[in-house]
Amino acid sequence: MAMELLDKINQSINAKSNEIEEWIEGHCQKIIVPLYTSVDLRVSGHKITPVDTNVFPAGFNNLCPIFRERTASLFHDYFLRKYPRVKNILIIPELHTRNLHYWENIYVLKSILESVGYSVGVGLVSDELYQEEVKFDTASGQEVRGFKAKMERHKVFISGFVPDLLLINNDFSSKCPKILKDIIQPVEPPVEIGWHTRRKSIHFEFYNMLANE
Repeated sequence: MAMELLDKINQSINAKSNEIEEWIEGHCQKIIVPLYTSVDLRVSGHKITPVDTNVFPAGFNNLCPIFRERTASLFHDYFLRKYPRVKNILIIPELHTRNLHYWENIYVLKSILESVGYSVGVGLVSDELYQEEVKFDTASGQEVRGFKAKMERHKVFISGFVPDLLLINNDFSSKCPKILKDIIQPVEPPVEIGWHTRRKSIHFEFYNMLANE
């Protein structure tokens, strides 16, 4: 039954795709849109509801090859438009998990960015980290090498790598680390919208407002 519902919804979306895109574009012109996001959907057989919005999404490993290529193109277009001089990108991941699928997500995200010409490093942010390098296994048997992030003269860097931009993949549920404050490099998405400043109820406030349209 769930698949029948999803097929029906997919047909409805395709039938009105132009109207939907115009509606989305209209709202995008009113606000600053985050670099990336994902939405958690709950399917109950006869209805489907978005129950949460992730501003720092994990799950790039779930994209099919065609969507990975499309994502790479969208990243490239976004950075070229907003940060045309960016060449080096530092991903700031979660550190409280050894989940193989999460690190597969980081591996794929890094690979997607590298596929369109960016040099990409992985920076580890934690006051309790004393190692210079940590290696993380992924679900597909790959390895992600992360290096302790440091700051000097208002710039974050890792060993042998100074990024032009920091890409956050960490929701910072408790607080924003000091190392990411007062730096001159652009940070995407802004750490100020991590869970330390948001509430889940806000998601439903905005969802209800948009759904009523």
